[in-house]
Amino acid sequence: MIRRFYKKELTEGDFKGLFEALSVVHGERMVHGHPHLGNAFRLGRKIGLFDFSLLAPKEVNWGRPRSILNAFSLDYEQVLGVFTRFCCNNEESWKKFSSGRVDDIISPLTRHLPITQAVREQLVRELKAVLYYKVAQSLHEQGYFKYKKRVFKPPAVL
Repeated sequence: MIRRFYKKELTEGDFKGLFEALSVVHGERMVHGHPHLGNAFRLGRKIGLFDFSLLAPKEVNWGRPRSILNAFSLDYEQVLGVFTRFCCNNEESWKKFSSGRVDDIISPLTRHLPITQAVREQLVRELKAVLYYKVAQSLHEQGYFKYKKRVFKPPAVL
């Protein structure tokens, strides 16, 4: 049975599945253009994407992490933003959620790309930096930094 996502039932596995589905699209040198939970569905234990109306081909140099990031930046920004909003809505939930598991959560974004292990590791580091920026930005927007005078430090080391 195909089911749509609801905010209250999201799990870490759902995000990993969404990230892996997006990786399959990127592995074909395509940008989805609008990946979010409204364009995702669950079929058993698998997560799928639909609404490919903004699908576009991209030229990618698979040997350069920066080329990969530039080619798929729109998709990465959107899915990491969704992830941040649902899983990291305050510093405490972020600490609880991310304690040493950030690589495990982000790595599905690179699973189906035709890249070497060294490029994969560099790409994961770059994606973590984007995620940490989004988390800090989200905490700032919630007023966290307004009341506490300390610098947000990501719990996992880059």
